[in-house]
Amino acid sequence: LARLSLEAQYLEEVETLIETYVPEWGPNVCDFCSELPGWNNDTENWVDEPGDFRGSHQAAMVMRRWIEEEGVRMVFTTSWFYHWETFHMAAAYPQAYFVHASGFLASRNMATVFPRVYQGRYLSGIVVGWYIKKNRLPKRVGYVVAFSLGETVRAINAFKLGLEQVDPEIEVFVIWALSWHDSRAER
Repeated sequence: LARLSLEAQYLEEVETLIETYVPEWGPNVCDFCSELPGWNNDTENWVDEPGDFRGSHQAAMVMRRWIEEEGVRMVFTTSWFYHWETFHMAAAYPQAYFVHASGFLASRNMATVFPRVYQGRYLSGIVVGWYIKKNRLPKRVGYVVAFSLGETVRAINAFKLGLEQVDPEIEVFVIWALSWHDSRAER
């Protein structure tokens, strides 16, 4: 919605592209990553990626196509696991600008941004706490989380702090889905 608003506001000055569901995990499919500095041919990962990460690196291919074939000058990436790709593509394409929502890597032409999601989680903890109290429900809450990352742990902690504002005895049970897109694991 924001990108369409941007296009409407700037009419023909700004055009946006979107690529949905670019797999993060799976066998490496990047056909050029091995040619770039920072690539480890033995592990088929960037040298700074976690040792247990087995990424598809398809996001790097999308960024390369956008910049080289579509003339894109600014790239926004939005998944935690894309931040290594974004960092190394920023190094490979210094003429372009990159913004990554999440992560921690940054460079001269790459910024990281992240909303204060934890504030909403805190407020939702208060709401759930009052609902439990009002309806005399068991003092137990389940919380399904994708991965153990700084942003997700912050969200759990904020939610728990919100619950504690209402009743410090409410327990939170966490389940790690180990996926961003697995409806079966989320049940």
